[in-house]
Amino acid sequence: MASVVMQTQAFFTLLLARPLLGERGTPWQWLGLGVALAGLFLGEAPTPAQWLGTVGVLFGLLVNQFGARLATWLRHARRQPA
Repeated sequence: MASVVMQTQAFFTLLLARPLLGERGTPWQWLGLGVALAGLFLGEAPTPAQWLGTVGVLFGLLVNQFGARLATWLRHARRQPA
């Protein structure tokens, strides 16, 4: 199960970087995503319950990263003189 989470982390990060952070993936990153996705399906073959658990874990990681970036942004915004 841990390898499924590790394999899909790049997938969710790249897909959510644009709408949440305004960052675009490079062609090399998309190619790497394809390789990771192929390895996931060929090597793991997860069950639907494992996919649901993976999505839940990745959502938690996403909320964690978003909160950390927001906290950093707020900390820097408070330091700037008005």
